[in-house]
Amino acid sequence: MLGVCSAEMQSALRGLPCCESKLPILEYRYGDAIVESGEFHPPCDSRHCPDCNKVASLAKYASIPLSLVLDGCAEIFLDYPWHFQDGRRTPLGVLGKGELYGVFEVLDLLLGIPQSAPLWNVCAGVRSVWVMAPLGNANVLRTLLGDGRIWDDHSPHWQLVQAVTAKRTAWKTRIVLLPQITEELLLSGNGRVFFRNLLQVGWKQSAALRHVAVEDARLHERLKDQLRNASSQLGELYQFVTIKHWMNILKGDTPAFQPMHRFTEEGGPFSEFAEQLSNALVENATKFAVQYTPVLLRPGYLKQEGDTGYYSFRCPSLLGPKMPAVKTYSQLPSDFAVMIGKIKDEWASKLKPPTLKYFVQPPKLPTETGPGERNGSERSQGAPAATQEQKRKESPFEHVGVYYADDLAERDLAPTAPNENVHLYWGSPFFVSGVRFSR
Repeated sequence: MLGVCSAEMQSALRGLPCCESKLPILEYRYGDAIVESGEFHPPCDSRHCPDCNKVASLAKYASIPLSLVLDGCAEIFLDYPWHFQDGRRTPLGVLGKGELYGVFEVLDLLLGIPQSAPLWNVCAGVRSVWVMAPLGNANVLRTLLGDGRIWDDHSPHWQLVQAVTAKRTAWKTRIVLLPQITEELLLSGNGRVFFRNLLQVGWKQSAALRHVAVEDARLHERLKDQLRNASSQLGELYQFVTIKHWMNILKGDTPAFQPMHRFTEEGGPFSEFAEQLSNALVENATKFAVQYTPVLLRPGYLKQEGDTGYYSFRCPSLLGPKMPAVKTYSQLPSDFAVMIGKIKDEWASKLKPPTLKYFVQPPKLPTETGPGERNGSERSQGAPAATQEQKRKESPFEHVGVYYADDLAERDLAPTAPNENVHLYWGSPFFVSGVRFSR
């Protein structure tokens, strides 16, 4: 069971008396809350369940008990109030097999630092997902969910994945709940090894946080004149936080959104969901002029050269301030492109092509019409037919290097090599406007 850990951590844990007995393994279904606003939730989360009551008792030594991901994965995120007009998903990270969470809380306990319940959440699998498909079509939803459907296109997409796959999938996240580690235990030889390993994990997990105040101050000093003089609809603070977020994505400290097929561990029952959705689209093919291939986006890190990821202005993954009201999202890429183009400092080279490219939603063509395509799209209705070359020529943002999303992203997002038989749905709110990153 502990074989998913590093060899040194395995040895340290196995030598602790509290780990000699069988450790509780908790199974969670996709989307289930494990930690909610700093509060631990047992799997069935029922006061009438003896097993859950026992687990809750074992876990109460810390606001978030030290836990190990055994199978599947877990997302750490901030849960801003959801509204379809403010579709913000804010992933902080995705933990895979063998990774720990609750490290900071347990270290606080061991070091005698007063605790307060953290604001972040942990869930089984990845909730921060976007589905590229015509989900506003009532016929497609009826095929997926039946007449008594419990989801509409104003709700988060992860809830649709959960509703469609709940009775069909065996996908689980399994968590090992580690028992309380007391100061007395740390005095033993294995206890000291365990504590050293825990400090190492905490030090690595906090790497991006330790210098954030100094880095933010230096960055704002270099940006303040450009931010103050920019003509963006977003204001100085939101632009600064956005640029800082982009730099963290490019450093690999913060996740961007990437297509599900790029991951070994998908993060949920996404293959089953995509199959069910594909079948529903085929069954309702007469409602659309083309046969769409669904694509799921989930958070992932840009780890190596050639990795790509996406950020959406319409559906931001930004921490902190809420986006101010804007007249049109399609203007935002050119606003940022013009502003960043004026910055001459060496650090800004990370935010210029080809590392960073902007996109806007392509104009809607007659061949793309179909009912139920309302999902926050700004695509023009009844636009004249145009070839890809004509569309690029007509782009109002050509002078600052803003692309149509299908021209820029299709090769990244298509599950197979793009061809005439693969049609991606660009009416998704995620692709109203945004940025493509490339390492």
